[in-house]
Amino acid sequence: MSYPKPLSEKTLARKYAEAGLTTKQQDFLHAFFDAAVNLYGTVPIRHLWEIYKDLSTRIDIPSIRQKDLVAFSGIARREEHYYYVFEMDELYDLDTEEPSKPLDRELVAREIMGSGYGKRMVYYQLTDAQADKPYFIPDDFLTYATTKQLSREEKKLKDFLGRLKADAKELVDMSGHKKKSNHVGKRLSEFSFLSHHEEFQVKYLSGEIEGEPKRNEKKLNKYLEDRKGPELEKLLRDIHRKSVLGLVSPTLQLKWITSELRECGVLLSKKDLEKLVQLFMDYHNHTHLYSNRGWKPVELAQRTMRRGPLTISLGPGIQQAIKEGKIDKKELEAMFKEKGVKFQYE
Repeated sequence: MSYPKPLSEKTLARKYAEAGLTTKQQDFLHAFFDAAVNLYGTVPIRHLWEIYKDLSTRIDIPSIRQKDLVAFSGIARREEHYYYVFEMDELYDLDTEEPSKPLDRELVAREIMGSGYGKRMVYYQLTDAQADKPYFIPDDFLTYATTKQLSREEKKLKDFLGRLKADAKELVDMSGHKKKSNHVGKRLSEFSFLSHHEEFQVKYLSGEIEGEPKRNEKKLNKYLEDRKGPELEKLLRDIHRKSVLGLVSPTLQLKWITSELRECGVLLSKKDLEKLVQLFMDYHNHTHLYSNRGWKPVELAQRTMRRGPLTISLGPGIQQAIKEGKIDKKELEAMFKEKGVKFQYE
């Protein structure tokens, strides 16, 4: 099922009038949806209704009924946004002929959806990562509808990366290919750069790879638009995108960052590397993650600690294995303790 095309402003105005939504309600719901997508990446409409009810008990916001929220979500599907409003059967291959329910619609940030065979892969990974986590619902929820200023941690990371220079005269990519640098001694903010992988993507989308699809002008332009600008800005965009999704461990992200820096000619000293690790971890721990349903890792950890460690009870099979000596109780206890979990053993 293909996603519906946007409607004309005249048709949208008529639909809003038919739904009985006032201009004030429309403005609020647009900001409400924007904030939700910016914090969570993806969220079902039925959960948005619960979030609205929670907020309405704490702050002064326009009165909205559940049917108003549902009606708005249907209209928002036909507007141009940086998110989609999917029907359930557009996200999952449902084994039923019954139409999906409007409350099951889901907001999904466009950046989460890919193309081709695996276009939903990141979405599925994200919803798995979000499972059982509470939503972050601050009193200033609506301020997240717009891009906020750089956090203190993000600014420190940007300042550090901005001071780095590409001093290597010869560039070596991850495949071992070498080429002469044309930006020796320049800071990351003073030159543009495409990695070996990015150059391959450009060739692939340009139709220059033998046996691959023909030139895809739309996807090529979109990719180049995302890659344009100084290396510093491109690197920061990628760091933010990967961090916000929260699907790649900080360790793997650091490995990718250092690889990108090395490929563009930055020679990190031991001191620089240690500083980069510290600044990146501070940045990661203080970033609102989609995978945490909007919580910063440090906030979610503190919230969990206030509630006490998670406790689980071992099943009879495992308890019997401990009694028989097949499983070492102390080793099992140490493993759970490392993960912040206590277990009950009779």
